[in-house]
Amino acid sequence: MKRGRHDEVMPEERTTALASIAWFYYIDGLTQADIAERMKTSRATVGRLLQEARETGVVRISIDPTILATMGLSRRLCDRYGLEDALVVPRRATDSVALTVNRRIAIAAAGYLERYLRPGAVIGFGWGDTVMNVLFSIRSESLEGVTFASVAGGIDRYTREVFATGNGIQAHLQLIPAPLVVNSPATAEALRQDTSVTRVLELSRTAVATITGVGGTQVTGSSVRSGLYSPSAISTIAELGGAGDMLGEWFDADGRVVPQATSDRRIGMDLAELATMPHVIGVAAGVEKATAIRAAVLGGYLDVLITDEPTAELLLD
Repeated sequence: MKRGRHDEVMPEERTTALASIAWFYYIDGLTQADIAERMKTSRATVGRLLQEARETGVVRISIDPTILATMGLSRRLCDRYGLEDALVVPRRATDSVALTVNRRIAIAAAGYLERYLRPGAVIGFGWGDTVMNVLFSIRSESLEGVTFASVAGGIDRYTREVFATGNGIQAHLQLIPAPLVVNSPATAEALRQDTSVTRVLELSRTAVATITGVGGTQVTGSSVRSGLYSPSAISTIAELGGAGDMLGEWFDADGRVVPQATSDRRIGMDLAELATMPHVIGVAAGVEKATAIRAAVLGGYLDVLITDEPTAELLLD
């Protein structure tokens, strides 16, 4: 016999029923509506029985202590930098490869982003390795009625990749039909007035949330790998005081825009406008990016930061 609330003796049949419902919900992942249909009862009854299963000890919930540790880091990041929210992915011994870290960050960010995904919603996005992984990691069933509008011109490598994924994201994209950086300031000025560009930017300004990466000044970084900058250009930007970039606009270690490091051939939303958008979510990790991430937060460009445990520790050091 199982003892429950007020030390009453619970009939074995009752215990079995509670265990069955708990198994369906916590192990099999069925919804309360699914369980109600299977058990020939109401959803409200299933909810009450799940509550009883927790109160009587049929179900015991434990939290991984490593998760608790990263929750503490999240709270400290919010307190230190005035963030709206932060999500810290726990470290793993096998996470020495940057690609693995980015993939785990992206999966966490995709789950976080789902709170904003509903029919009619617009999500803004910038380009970057981790952002692309986020888009690829969103469950296809969560995409219904959602539009993803780019906030900056495209980067050839990423635009090719985004149309090769299998989760159906490409059917929900509205892209600026121009590169992030074009050949001349005159071309950039003309494109900024073009209705095909302004239409997407106007759409992105209605976003309920915007997701973006954060770049640094490493000559091996994604901006170099994508062909956007040469290693020598990145070195020059660093000499000018650039510490990081978002949407192709560079800022120093305190988050102040460095005009001489930012191309006048750039197409897209600028950081001053990005800072006014609701729920700007930065996805970035890596100890080599810590200075750039800190600068982006200090500049007030991010409301939410999704990163990993080693990076969070550096940001709090």
